Amino acid sequence: MARTWLDDHDLPVGDAGLARSSEYVESRKITIRWEGVDLALAGTLTMRRDRGGGKISITLPRDAGNCVGKYRLEPNASGAWSVSCTNGLAASGTLKALGAGKGAVGTGSDSNGRILRFPVGGR
Repeated sequence: MARTWLDDHDLPVGDAGLARSSEYVESRKITIRWEGVDLALAGTLTMRRDRGGGKISITLPRDAGNCVGKYRLEPNASGAWSVSCTNGLAASGTLKALGAGKGAVGTGSDSNGRILRFPVGGR
């Protein structure tokens, strides 16, 4: 996967960082529409209390593996995300928060150029 600006920010990724960090405060559900995948993908976005970022975890259908990554939101409520998947795919894109407790929307593309779109649930 091509390097993104998220790679240059200190955001923990993986279950070990999640388990030991009190900075994570809640998880939100995401449903991803991935071009070329006939089923919607279920996932979670774990929100952090500080630095406006956190972790993304997506379960792929039909036991095809999973994707993990990170996201970052700037003070203007826009940001970026990236994930790497156990099936060899990677994806990245942009994210826009809809306001406190209202969720977010995201778009992007994978390493094969296919489009992804997803809402992030509110509280």
